[in-house]
Amino acid sequence: MRMCADLLEFQLLPEPTAGIFKLKLSNARFCRVRHCPVCQWRRSLMWKARAYKILPQVVADYPKYRWLFITLTVKNCQIQQLRETLHEMNKALKRLSELKAWPAKGWIKSIEVTKGKDGISAHPHLHILAMVQPSYFTHGYISHAKWVALWQKCLPKILGLKPRSFRTAFYLSIWFIFHSSDR
Repeated sequence: MRMCADLLEFQLLPEPTAGIFKLKLSNARFCRVRHCPVCQWRRSLMWKARAYKILPQVVADYPKYRWLFITLTVKNCQIQQLRETLHEMNKALKRLSELKAWPAKGWIKSIEVTKGKDGISAHPHLHILAMVQPSYFTHGYISHAKWVALWQKCLPKILGLKPRSFRTAFYLSIWFIFHSSDR
């Protein structure tokens, strides 16, 4: 990892319409180690490009559908427990998506792990871009409290909570993404 990106060669390529030159990476040496920040950043760019490539086709195929941006998370865990926590979160998302209340017809999931405020714990969360029918906002809407209850129901192993207890450490954000034609 220490030698990652030690060689970067660029080419100047002319931009056909503007008459300017653009830098393009033509040769590089990357370590491809899973934990390397540079390689992970490049990998995230690759997945972002794949999503940007497919989303216009999905929007064209399903023009009336709407989008939800959902963030699901749990309390911070120790680094040693991160693998198990992520495994349980993925299983919980699978359970959540199999519930009758799950409104999405399709989704893109991304995992993000940030450092806890104490500097030694990990804060895992799932970002989900979910495609829902337009009727979701009129008669199929799920409130924030209901989302939290569904997520907690699907996460019994991680929570270690009694069924009726609630902790504010469980955060859920939902953003509604509308097409520009909706305004």
